Amino acid sequence: TWTPEFQMAFNAIGQLATEYQWGLAAKEDDIIMQKLATEPNAINVLTSEERQVFIAAVAPVLDRYRQLIPAEIFDMLEHQ
Repeated sequence: TWTPEFQMAFNAIGQLATEYQWGLAAKEDDIIMQKLATEPNAINVLTSEERQVFIAAVAPVLDRYRQLIPAEIFDMLEHQ
């Protein structure tokens, strides 16, 4: 087993790597959206209300996986 110090360091590094990857993904999304905007595409951007409806709709799926996936993962997703 890992020492508590190693576990904390490993989790901190994982958090940093995840945040870095999200930054890269956001930049990629911007590039893709710019490319899509030059063609006749329909790009749907959800309003705050639509996003809440979506969150409510997928809640049962998330609840099922909350028992399998560590809570820290869901915390990161929900606070993004």
